Amino acid sequence: MSNILSQEEINALLMGVLDEADDVANDDSTHHSSKPTYVEEFQHVTKYDFRRPNKFSKDLLRILKGFHDNMARLFSASLSVYLRQDVKIHLTYIEQHTYSEYIEDSNESSLYYIISFIDDQAILSLDVNIALLLVEKILGGEGYSVNTDRTEPTEIEMVILRNILDKLFHHQKESWGDIMKDLPRIITVENNPRVIHLVQPNDIVLKMVFEVSIGDGVGIFTYCIPYIALEHVMNQLLQSQFVRMQHQFVKKTEEMQNNLSMAKIDLSAELGRTTVTVEDLIEIKIGDVIKLDTKKNQDLVMKLGGFKKFSGELGVSDKSYAIKINQIHFNL
Repeated sequence: MSNILSQEEINALLMGVLDEADDVANDDSTHHSSKPTYVEEFQHVTKYDFRRPNKFSKDLLRILKGFHDNMARLFSASLSVYLRQDVKIHLTYIEQHTYSEYIEDSNESSLYYIISFIDDQAILSLDVNIALLLVEKILGGEGYSVNTDRTEPTEIEMVILRNILDKLFHHQKESWGDIMKDLPRIITVENNPRVIHLVQPNDIVLKMVFEVSIGDGVGIFTYCIPYIALEHVMNQLLQSQFVRMQHQFVKKTEEMQNNLSMAKIDLSAELGRTTVTVEDLIEIKIGDVIKLDTKKNQDLVMKLGGFKKFSGELGVSDKSYAIKINQIHFNL
């Protein structure tokens, strides 16, 4: 018998193998039809970018927003008095970014102040147009003829701007309370944000944008606060929300007490009671004596808002009738 297969036998063997493979595939698909696929099984998984972790929680952002909303209100009032013109400052944006994103969004038409912030550093950028407008108003100008072609204030104008920013820093420390031990101070000033290497490009920073309106002039200033500048005071920040709520509760309670303390309420003394008939009431004349149910040495009742509150002894003080309180009734 020959060991060499003919072409027909080879074709028959190949067809048999293919048929068995199809049967196995069909069995597997039937057996696993109820099992979810890899994609279906992990549809609930949320994507996470390890290059940009979210370090500022919503609670922390809410707390920081509250601090700087208060700072904006205080600074608005202070500048309005200083410039003798209505100034409005609002926090319009607060969000976390990478430092590289902050730099990319920055422009060269602003002044970039590197400032000390708690135990680290931060950036305060001030739009040149609004900076020159502030200087012009302080120097007695109308505030409408700002030269927008200028990209850098003079040395004298820079000194004036430092004085204005000192007011901002005082209000910021006031808003932060005991968490901020020292006033922020200006370390240096730059015109180009790309030369400032505050933190690593992928480090997380907090960006806050404030809108400033002075008359018809509108501009912005922004804060860039690295996460590492707040890291060691994080517990204090989170606790401050609870403390602030307690303070607000105490303040509202005191306000209510003060308002109630000024309210007037009737306090009357009752000498006694009796009952008479309608006939006796009609026949009462001047000089008649009506006998009451109160004994001679019995304490009189004093009523507060119609309810029994005190009992006391009738007497005289400064030529007026008075009652010496002997008992307080708490069952109003």
